[in-house]
Amino acid sequence: MDEEDEFVARQAGALAIDILDNRLHLPLNDGKINRDKIEDHIVIGLYSGKLMPITQEIVDLAVNGVQDMIDIQRNAMGEGWDENE
Repeated sequence: MDEEDEFVARQAGALAIDILDNRLHLPLNDGKINRDKIEDHIVIGLYSGKLMPITQEIVDLAVNGVQDMIDIQRNAMGEGWDENE
């Protein structure tokens, strides 16, 4: 992994944590995170100046990482664990 790959991974990780912390991935729709809501908040953050410029690669990596975490949780907890979200 070179320095650029490490930078992308760190940025995507930070964004994924922010997505989870602010519950932007909810509500889940048939086990899928709310990607439209996440991307809307990113655009708002960019335009308001609260978010530094970010590449689509970082957004995709973060969103896919959050979806992977949801899938892992579903596998560990069983179907229906997220019905009240």
